Amino acid sequence: MSKHHTSPEDEPRGDEGIVNLDFEQTFPHVFWTSGWGVDDEYPGGFRYKVFSIRYEPSGDFEVVLVHESRDGYKTEMQRWSVPADGFDASAEMVQMLEQEFHVTFDRVDVSDIRTFEDFEARSRQLGWEVY
Repeated sequence: MSKHHTSPEDEPRGDEGIVNLDFEQTFPHVFWTSGWGVDDEYPGGFRYKVFSIRYEPSGDFEVVLVHESRDGYKTEMQRWSVPADGFDASAEMVQMLEQEFHVTFDRVDVSDIRTFEDFEARSRQLGWEVY
């Protein structure tokens, strides 16, 4: 897997619009955020975020991998769909990223969240911004 996505249609952006939750058919599931790493290309630092959303009633998932540079620019690296019984492969992918880029991910399970209000409250507890 390449670390840096260079597709010309991708513009750096914030987290907004990367995943959309409507709390009717799409719900948050598990989010991972890596610690900061450095390399020759990003001497100021970079980290990864992995967002997973759950589709109801199917139970299938969508997973999004995002690269963030220290200056706040975020680039969607990859997006894929996962059947309900295949979600564990996402955790394996996170472990591979940890090894390849020498970062450690924090895992936050938000699969119990059913409303925007609950998601907003949990996000504030974690220090996240919600749009």
